[in-house]
Amino acid sequence: MRMLGLFRQPNINKLMERGQAEKIIKILSDSKHSNLDQMARSALLELGEAAVPDLIAKLDNLDQRSRKIVEDILCEIGTPAVEYLLSTLKDPSWEVRLSSARIMGKIKPKNAVNALVDSLADRHSEVRLMAQRSLTNYESDIVGVLTGIFDNQEDQQRIGIVNVLGQIGGSLAIDKLIASFKDRSVEVRSASVDSLKQIGMATKNALIVSLKDQDIETRRYAALSIGGIKENSALDALLNASNDKEWSVRRAVAESLGHNDDTRSLKRLEEILFNDLDEDVRASAANALGNIAGLKVVNPLVESLEVGSAAIRAASIRGLINVGDLAVGPLVSKLKTANADTREAIADILINIGADSALIPLISSLREGDSHARSAAAEELGKLRDPQGIQPLLVALNDPSDEVRDSVTRALGMIGDSECIDPIIISLDDPSASVRTSAMSSLMQIGKPAVNSLLKV
Repeated sequence: MRMLGLFRQPNINKLMERGQAEKIIKILSDSKHSNLDQMARSALLELGEAAVPDLIAKLDNLDQRSRKIVEDILCEIGTPAVEYLLSTLKDPSWEVRLSSARIMGKIKPKNAVNALVDSLADRHSEVRLMAQRSLTNYESDIVGVLTGIFDNQEDQQRIGIVNVLGQIGGSLAIDKLIASFKDRSVEVRSASVDSLKQIGMATKNALIVSLKDQDIETRRYAALSIGGIKENSALDALLNASNDKEWSVRRAVAESLGHNDDTRSLKRLEEILFNDLDEDVRASAANALGNIAGLKVVNPLVESLEVGSAAIRAASIRGLINVGDLAVGPLVSKLKTANADTREAIADILINIGADSALIPLISSLREGDSHARSAAAEELGKLRDPQGIQPLLVALNDPSDEVRDSVTRALGMIGDSECIDPIIISLDDPSASVRTSAMSSLMQIGKPAVNSLLKV
């Protein structure tokens, strides 16, 4: 029965008296008894700084639960652990670096700031994010330090500092973020915009002033930053900036107006879309209208399909697809007068929106209007390739217009259903040469099933 002695609980008090922190940590990681855990934890806290080297050494060799306990103990030990932890921010193990950055954010020692800033450029993303969170924990106490060392840091570290300043906020942070609009790195400038948007309303006055700055980049990035602030004075400033002499600033203004569905924003975006002298600015206005979506933006976007460059047309197409079902009616109506390029654009939009939305208006258009509109509707039904369009197309094979019958024949070929084959074969005898040619092309497009039917004729 003496063998039961082998399973006695270890004498933690004796281990503590001997300063054997490593063995106490092993008890902590091996034990499944909460009372023993608590005893080991208390012993390590009492050892304090003497236990720190062993605690840090174990960070790389523990499971997640035990590592969390060790981190908590180091946090409670506090300042005496800092000097040891500073060196571990450069440890070969990313998990050790992660733990060290996390602990620093809880202790918040002033002498760890520079080391945490260095960690903003760590090769592991989780360590970089943890360094940002830890620096954010310092709150306003750290802003002056970060702004002071900002210009001497590498790009990755400046991006991290900008993110931290966005989390902390305050006038000093806002001023530095706006100053970063002139940074040598595009990524830093873009991150500054995101941080100012995160701060929100508190940035309004400073950004309004920046919209009139002599520096072009400052005006441009200020325009991008202020767009999310839905307040009259901010919108007034943005609308005034839409007349800026620099195209890049006007483009940024158009983009920002797309975050505000105010009536004045919509009206100004429509004016920019049709009247601005720069194609890129007009394309930006089309994108902005598409981001707003809703019925109010449909007509200007539909009209813009026929004006301007390919970039404007592409932006309008994206915008109308984003609007969705509400755009279908006006698009189908536009088919009646659209040129070939515009009809192609409308087809792309309708296909992307979905056949269910477009089918009924197209069938209606196939039965009404002039021959050009009926022909365009037939083409679009073919591109949708929806079997529900077959019967209306078969009826339209008797249309008096050669143009319409030609489009219907090609549409049936695009759908390619077996139900389409015999009517297309009949069209081989159509009085119109163009219809007969289209019928042959459609049968070739359908392929083997059409050949088999022809052999039976």
